[in-house]
Amino acid sequence: MNDLLLYDKEIVCLNCEKKFKTKRVRASKIVVKKKDSDFCMYYEGEINPYYYEINVCPHCSFAFSASFKSLRPAVRENLRKNYLERAGQVDLCGKREIADALRSFKLALLCGTLADENTFNLGGICLRIAWLNRYLGQKEEEDKYLDKALECYQEVYEKVDITSLPLSEHKLLYLLGELNGRLGRFTETRAWFNILFSKRGIEPALNTLAREQWDEYKTAMANAL
Repeated sequence: MNDLLLYDKEIVCLNCEKKFKTKRVRASKIVVKKKDSDFCMYYEGEINPYYYEINVCPHCSFAFSASFKSLRPAVRENLRKNYLERAGQVDLCGKREIADALRSFKLALLCGTLADENTFNLGGICLRIAWLNRYLGQKEEEDKYLDKALECYQEVYEKVDITSLPLSEHKLLYLLGELNGRLGRFTETRAWFNILFSKRGIEPALNTLAREQWDEYKTAMANAL
């Protein structure tokens, strides 16, 4: 059954430029069961596409996603000195369990940080690490990486040209409010949702979701007093 759900995709490593094959989930086999308010997906069956988002080169152990940029010579040298020389051989090209997925994302976070990858991509990696910990019921680790994702996304909102991102300003504002809410920071949640609600042209579904979440957080804030 697993052989029918997964296929091999050929990848060229951004660091050593060698080719390798790694597993991907067939899109036609992906069935979403439910979605959390911060967009974490739950899938039918044992195969989860999150597990295979990160490429880990079996030749040099560089971990990267499809959105990572090419590496400059100075970046490669930084990676060599601070990661690759002591990484050892990492082979995550086969079928992955959740522990393998967590390892791949944490390696990508380390490699992305050393490679000066953009903050938006690093935030997405942190968010996925939080989601995987949510699957495991590891609340402390989930919150740790939600906080890291929030820090990245706030920096993006304050310093980056949002029109260059694969995410709308409205959705980014929503995430800033939602992640603060999940971390119990209700004053910040209110501030970000107020900015969102002041914007024109919010997608109806997102507007409805944001207002539902704000109602929940207002209740939680009142109960905390």
